[in-house]
Amino acid sequence: MGQPRLSRKVVVVFAAGLFAMVPTRVLACSCAGPRTPFDSLMASSAVFSGTAIDDADPTLLHGEDRMATATMRVGTVWKGSVGRTQAVGTGPGDCGPTFQRGERYLVYTYEFGGRHITGCTRTRPLSAAGEDLRFLDLYRAAQILLVLAAIAVLVFVARMRRARTDRRASASHPSAEITA
Repeated sequence: MGQPRLSRKVVVVFAAGLFAMVPTRVLACSCAGPRTPFDSLMASSAVFSGTAIDDADPTLLHGEDRMATATMRVGTVWKGSVGRTQAVGTGPGDCGPTFQRGERYLVYTYEFGGRHITGCTRTRPLSAAGEDLRFLDLYRAAQILLVLAAIAVLVFVARMRRARTDRRASASHPSAEITA
């Protein structure tokens, strides 16, 4: 026995109803796969730890793309220029973290439209950022060592130049010989 014709009509009407319920604008996130802490640091304009000090405030960014903005009390800064408090946008769609007031975060941002945006970054609660924090501490130590090495090289070069200048000066002004 074949299927009754009525069931096909029901399926068609049901499918049409489903398509009618699909929103005209979808804000989905399509971030690339996870990045390493190094890649994230290099791709970011600012990296810092911070505590969310207000509730996320939904604002508009580029037309209808909704983005929540949170204000962070900034702690340690590893990269970039941020204030003592910094507004950060979560990014359009579902691409950014949901900041909770009073929670501490490791925040990676990039600049977009004059704003610090966290969408599609490694931004995460500080309690879940162990790998990143270890890397960032090593990165800061390496920066300090590079600065110290550069200073040591500059001091060495300055001393070598001074010694060469002193040798030239003494060669051009021989001491008076005593004749008997």
